[in-house]
Amino acid sequence: MTRRSQRCKEQENKAEHVWGAPVYATEESCAQVRPCSRCGETASAGTVHNWNRWSYETQGQCSQLSACSRCGIAGTQRRVSHDRSDWQKSEFYGARVRVCRRCGEMVFDMDQSGKQSGSLQMMNSAVQDLMQASDVESVRERIMRHSTLLFSPVTEKYFNFAVDQLAASAEAKEVYQKLAGLIDRCRKRRRGQCFQRGYPSRPSASPRRFESGRRTILR
Repeated sequence: MTRRSQRCKEQENKAEHVWGAPVYATEESCAQVRPCSRCGETASAGTVHNWNRWSYETQGQCSQLSACSRCGIAGTQRRVSHDRSDWQKSEFYGARVRVCRRCGEMVFDMDQSGKQSGSLQMMNSAVQDLMQASDVESVRERIMRHSTLLFSPVTEKYFNFAVDQLAASAEAKEVYQKLAGLIDRCRKRRRGQCFQRGYPSRPSASPRRFESGRRTILR
């Protein structure tokens, strides 16, 4: 665009583009530009990624990280995606089980329909939450909250493993054994009757951390 002064006749040139909608600069890039419909010049329009791809972070684990399907850059969103086998009957655990082919985590069918499932890792988390309770009402609430897991046929197997492998001291073993007895009473009796003998106090030495993965107890 050109304009001229009426007094001195000096001429001034000015570019005035007609910017179009943003488009990707190249097929592999996520940088966008706005092309001018008159001269073809482009102006930067920022970066727009397509976060519609997921990739596993490490071998043997099931944690996935989001990724851009255009440029391949890693994102910040995470999720867990298991590659589980079909359900199979386990005589050892007294329930149907399926195993992740990547991380080895075994889950159990809690209601014989496949709709409610849990794992030893989930069982451990529920028990650790229960051990943090400070009074009877808190214990009652946490047992009921985790009742599907704690009242399942797998509970006895978990506590056998916890006493043998997770307890770091004789005191911790005793706590696990008392918890196993308390949960067993709650499962067999009415909910209000399972607290008659009191709640075991927490051990002074924390139990060992439960590790997931391919272990001999997950058979």
